[in-house]
Amino acid sequence: MKTSWRRLRQIEKFLTGEVTQMESDLFRARLDRDEDLKSDLSVQRQAYQVIRDYARKQVQQEIAAIDQRLFNGGQSQEFQRQIHRIFS
Repeated sequence: MKTSWRRLRQIEKFLTGEVTQMESDLFRARLDRDEDLKSDLSVQRQAYQVIRDYARKQVQQEIAAIDQRLFNGGQSQEFQRQIHRIFS
């Protein structure tokens, strides 16, 4: 079944907490009786997790590159000592 943009937006708002308590309760009631909605919600949750994991990996790679440049790239020893003092 093809999921409509409206339905995707409703799921997104539910997952991100952009709904009122009443809207959340109504959405949960719909989940209890609509297997397609449950499936769409599960897929959307998985997509968000993949995006979060990818973003986390990107940040880790950027930090590793900065660390490599600063501490292994021939930078000044004094600069390295200052950084170590700040974070020690």
